[in-house]
Amino acid sequence: MSSSEELDDAQSLNALYQRARRLHTTAGYRAFLDFLARLPQYSLFNCALLHIQRPGALYFATRSQWRRDFRRHVEAAARPCVILQPFGPVLFVFAAGATVRGDGGAALPKRITNPFAVGGDLSPAVWNRTCTHAETQERVKLQFDPRLAQGYGGFIAPNGPRFNVPDSFTHVITLQGRDTAQVAQSSGGATLEHASVSIEEQYGILTHELAHLFCGHLGTADSDWWRPRTTLSKAQREIEAESVAYLVCRRAGLHSYSERYLRGHLMQSEADPTLQSGAPVPASAEASAQLSGDCDTLPQISVEAVLEATKYIEQMGQTGFASKRTVT
Repeated sequence: MSSSEELDDAQSLNALYQRARRLHTTAGYRAFLDFLARLPQYSLFNCALLHIQRPGALYFATRSQWRRDFRRHVEAAARPCVILQPFGPVLFVFAAGATVRGDGGAALPKRITNPFAVGGDLSPAVWNRTCTHAETQERVKLQFDPRLAQGYGGFIAPNGPRFNVPDSFTHVITLQGRDTAQVAQSSGGATLEHASVSIEEQYGILTHELAHLFCGHLGTADSDWWRPRTTLSKAQREIEAESVAYLVCRRAGLHSYSERYLRGHLMQSEADPTLQSGAPVPASAEASAQLSGDCDTLPQISVEAVLEATKYIEQMGQTGFASKRTVT
C-alpha cells in the first residue's frame, strides 16, 4: 500500500470516527484506545476496522491460527471480521468469543483474557533505536537532566541559544534523569537499576513529547512532514499526545504513566464543559455555573493525527526506519 493510499485510509477513518457518537464521549474514546492497545499484532488501521465491526472483542485470529496456536475451533455459524491483508486484498479473522476449545486445547491465556494484568520491560534496543533515529533522522536532540522536579518528566521546545546544541537540530527534548543507555553501559549492560528514572518511564515521556511534535502542536518547518495544528487548546494537545504515548507503550507491552495522565485529562474534560468547546475559562464560579452542555463530550481531536504519530514512533524503534522528513 502506498503512503498516499494509507493517508487516504487514515483520513477516511478519522472522518468516520469523528461522526461516530460513541467516540465523541470520553468513555467511548477510552474504550477505543484500549481496543487498539491490546492488539499489537495488527496495524493500527486494521485495529480500527476491527473496532468498527466488533468493538467488545478481546482478541482476533484467523481460523488456522486459532487451530494451530490455541487448539481452538471457530464455530460453524461464526461471522468473520475483515481486515486489510499485506500484499493481498483482505483477510478474515474471528473474535475469541466465536471459538470453542478443541481436544487438548487450553483455556485462553491471560494475555488475551486480561491483557493488561501484567507489566513489561522495554527492550534496550528499541529505546536506543528510537533515540538514535530521533537525533539522526528527525533532527530532535535528546538531553537528560536529573535536576528536573519529580513528576515533571520532560519537555520539548524549539532549538535555541539556551540549549547549546548544533543548529542542525530543530527541537530539543529534555528528559528527567540520567541517560539510561549510558548507565547500562557503565554497569556492563546488566541492569538499569542505577538510573534515577527507568527506561520504561523515559520511553513513555519521550513518546509523549515526540507526539506533540508529530501531531503538529509545535508547528512545522519546510522539511517537516506533518501539518501544523497550533490552534488547539491545551486539553486537545494533551489528550492527543497522551493518546499516542498510551498506545505506543501499551502495544509494546508496557504499563505507562501515560494511562493515568490520559485518564486524568479525560476526567478533567468530563468535569469542565469549557474544555469541550475550547471557550475561555470563565472568570467566576457563577459564570462557570451558567455554562451548559454534555460534560461527557470529548474535546474535538484528530484520530488521524493520533494514529499516524503512533505508527511513526513505533517504526522509529525498528531497524530499517526511514524518515518521511524532506532532506534539506
